[in-house]
Amino acid sequence: MALTVEQKIEIMAYKNAGWSAAKIAKHFKVARGTVYNVIKNHEQRGTHERKKGSGPRKKLTERDVRTLVRELHKDPHILLSDLTQKLVTKVSEQTVRRELHRLGY
Repeated sequence: MALTVEQKIEIMAYKNAGWSAAKIAKHFKVARGTVYNVIKNHEQRGTHERKKGSGPRKKLTERDVRTLVRELHKDPHILLSDLTQKLVTKVSEQTVRRELHRLGY
């Protein structure tokens, strides 16, 4: 379970109130190491937000996305397999389907 920013703020509040890491972990039903990581990250970065650029990289380039949109405007009934083959980047049909959904198609 990923902690929300609000939960991380609460963890810091409990820590500042004198609660032990074990007690905080039990309260939030997370591992004690998670509590220590929240505290350490806050002390190092001064925030509870995720680091910029963290997470998986995009598979499709901006050029690929423009190609998807252009090809769909030319032929709204194009097959997914044909659309996938027109891209410069080699990706799965599922990746193209996911991007089309994100674009609202």
